[in-house]
Amino acid sequence: ATSRSWNGHAFECFLCHGDFRTLHSLNAHLQSPKHQEKIYRCPQSTCQIEVSAMSSLIQHVENGSCGVRMFKQVQDTIDGLVRGMQSIAY
Repeated sequence: ATSRSWNGHAFECFLCHGDFRTLHSLNAHLQSPKHQEKIYRCPQSTCQIEVSAMSSLIQHVENGSCGVRMFKQVQDTIDGLVRGMQSIAY
C-alpha cells in the first residue's frame, strides 16, 4: 500500500475497508494471512470452516469445537505435524 491509502483519518485496506493508524500497520495487515486464499478445510464433514493458514486449522482442530479431534486419524496427523514443526525449530 502507499500513501494513497489515506482516507482522511486513517490508512484504509482496500479489501476489507479496515482502518490502520500507520502505513506500516496497513502493509503488515496486507501481508498477513487475512486476505489469502482459504486452502485448508476442516476434515469433519459437517464443519464448514476454511482457513488460509495451516496454523489456524490446527488451532481449530485442537479447540475441538466441531468434534473432529475425536477421530484417531486426525489426532495422529496433527501430532505428526506438531512433532515435525518442533524438530524444524531446534
